[in-house]
Amino acid sequence: MDFSEARITLATAWAGAFTRVLETMTSTAPAVEWQAIEGALSLPEGGGRAWWADGVSNVQGPSIWIGATAAEWKSLGGWILGALGIEDAGDEDIESTCRDVVAQVASAFATALAKQLGTPLNSLGASPAEQPAGNALLVKLEATLPPASQTVPFAVAFLPSLVGASAGTEPAPPEEPAPTLSKPIAELRFPVYARLGVTAVQLGDVFRWTVGSVVEIGRRITDPIDVVIGDRLFAKGQVVVSNAHYGARLTSIERGETEAS
Repeated sequence: MDFSEARITLATAWAGAFTRVLETMTSTAPAVEWQAIEGALSLPEGGGRAWWADGVSNVQGPSIWIGATAAEWKSLGGWILGALGIEDAGDEDIESTCRDVVAQVASAFATALAKQLGTPLNSLGASPAEQPAGNALLVKLEATLPPASQTVPFAVAFLPSLVGASAGTEPAPPEEPAPTLSKPIAELRFPVYARLGVTAVQLGDVFRWTVGSVVEIGRRITDPIDVVIGDRLFAKGQVVVSNAHYGARLTSIERGETEAS
């Protein structure tokens, strides 16, 4: 496989993994496009890029890099957390989210690449890094984030030996698969609501309510309740009592519809 074919294979697999991970995290698929970068990387005006590196188990050491300015990383992390119902997220939460995105994309990328090459591959784990190796194949990745159609650019670099485009190292023994959810984002806390129902009434009816008034919420006692995380419907369930407290036994997962009623 020559360098041109290698770049197409690697960039297509990475863009697909990037799209799938962001859609899984936010229930919204961004538009992701890439184009080749020839020659050396040009740093953006006003500062350099912050890089994350990862590796794949058939090549020793870092073999994948993704870089963006601090403002671009903040746009990506803020968009993800906003989709999860977290507004005005702090820098630490944004950094943890971006680190988790890189780790999950690298894991999904390794899985996709393994299918193409017919050999087991695993992600080795993401970490902050310097600029990519000099022989890396470079692409510009642009993610257009809905609903405002904000475009966030990234530089992505791959060692060509990932797909045998140059003399690489011997494949390393496969490692245990990396977890799909890293610890930092797994420890974020979200408000969870158990909602019996929602109804709409005229303001005049509200003025007539007194102690003892009955407000019908449009659901029968046998209907399931909504389990809502942030502003997203996560599951349906049944009301139960556990250790003298109310709870909800989940009966179905609803895949994150926004502002469910």
